[in-house]
Amino acid sequence: LNPKEPAGDVLDFSLNNMMKNYELNQDHANHVWKIAGQLYQQLGKELKIDMDRQKVLKTAALLHDCGINVSYYDHHKHSFYNIINSQINGLTQKELVMAAWVASLHRKDEMRITAPYSKMLGSNEIGTVRKLGMILRIAESLDRGQNGNISEVQGKVEKNTVKLKLRAKTYPGLEIKDAQNAASAFQKIFKKQLVLEEA
Repeated sequence: LNPKEPAGDVLDFSLNNMMKNYELNQDHANHVWKIAGQLYQQLGKELKIDMDRQKVLKTAALLHDCGINVSYYDHHKHSFYNIINSQINGLTQKELVMAAWVASLHRKDEMRITAPYSKMLGSNEIGTVRKLGMILRIAESLDRGQNGNISEVQGKVEKNTVKLKLRAKTYPGLEIKDAQNAASAFQKIFKKQLVLEEA
């Protein structure tokens, strides 16, 4: 990269730098983003998710594990603080807070944020964070083995359910089981049952 030339996309440039700095498993991070992006595009409108938040989801998906070097078991919380204290170009301060919070929700729906960060977001934005956090949690489950087993997800919103059909290299039992752990939280957020099956 010629330092005199502007980076093609300042956000991508920042995210790639951060993934390298935190020595993240980039294959896993990119695969989680690929799945999360598919779910967001396929389900977002019908699940009433703000469709202007792709940058927030992308940042959260690519950096969700950036707290892992601090503590494996609480790394979702450390990911929040690492992201919030980072210089990520291409995001507003509000988008940065949202991305950090979404990243922290990739394992459990338990992270609460306090002032001053909580005061930056309105109730609609907090609702968007919860929804994007659930999308990220499902995407993370669908690469549970960090081996890219799931090649494609086809999501469909029905009256009482959200059906995810998974194309996989080998039978995705591990991924389905892990994603099902989020089913009750999914129902609480989207008021629909989560159903996963192999395509």
